Amino acid sequence: MDDFLVQRAARRLAAVTAACPDDDTLAAALEGRLDPAEIAEHVRSCPACTAIATDFQALQAQTCPSLQQILKGEGSEHLAFCRGCAEIAEMARQRPAEATALLDLLEAETRARALGAALSATAVLAALLRRRASLGVAAQGRIHRSREGSLGRTAARPRQLDWTPFGLDEDTYDVTLGGVRLKTHEPHAELPEAMAPDQDHAWSVTALRSGRPLETRHGVVRFLSSEEEAEVSRQEAAVRDLPVERRMLALAGLYRGGHLYAAASAVLNDYVRRRPDTAIGHLLLGLVYEEMERVQDAARVIGEANRLLTRSVSG
Repeated sequence: MDDFLVQRAARRLAAVTAACPDDDTLAAALEGRLDPAEIAEHVRSCPACTAIATDFQALQAQTCPSLQQILKGEGSEHLAFCRGCAEIAEMARQRPAEATALLDLLEAETRARALGAALSATAVLAALLRRRASLGVAAQGRIHRSREGSLGRTAARPRQLDWTPFGLDEDTYDVTLGGVRLKTHEPHAELPEAMAPDQDHAWSVTALRSGRPLETRHGVVRFLSSEEEAEVSRQEAAVRDLPVERRMLALAGLYRGGHLYAAASAVLNDYVRRRPDTAIGHLLLGLVYEEMERVQDAARVIGEANRLLTRSVSG
């Protein structure tokens, strides 16, 4: 604290007079090691010491600017005595593309929270500052036992199934769910009848090319009730007016909050295609894959996030 007081007095308040207490005395009074009444009269009448006392109180109360203000380059005076905020400001200076994407995420989070859903801005910011993304402890223990090419565990809207394209140049999908079997040329299917909500249903998708099976993936799906579906539709409408990338991030948060992980991963894959060189999309996608129990996919995406986080600033 003494260093803080000395730096502030020297850099910002050079008007200290002979009547001012020395830095050690002022620091002791402000920190309660000396009865502040002994210098209170002077502090009240001295602009230099009043400013130092005000800064000290702000530091103790941790009255930081909002994260949005810091990312926009505001609050420079506060940065002089708050190490945490200074680190965020330095990250924004070195990685302006990530700072812009993080601002979008924060704006989307504000809208999503009003709807009862949560995004992961805090986790993303921590990863940006550490420049390292990692799987959760539970996922790390499962990674060697997990299977590549899984559909994972997700919720779905009534009569609707979605999945990620296999990337095998497939032209047809063969979908099996209970006693239902159907073919489609797109990575989504409309079921002929509603399945029981709030129950786990095993399902599988086989990718084909020219009628020849290429790969089969398995998963577990739970269908939303009609009330849950109505709430999701309401939330989608509430974020429709956001700018496109903020809307994508808000939708990803809404879908993730409703365990509609397949829909969330589809939105985030689109976001990553739009912003391939920013880590934020990869970080969020990794979190979704991990919650889907698609641990191999989560590890792959988080590996790409780490590549982006650790590359040189000039790169």
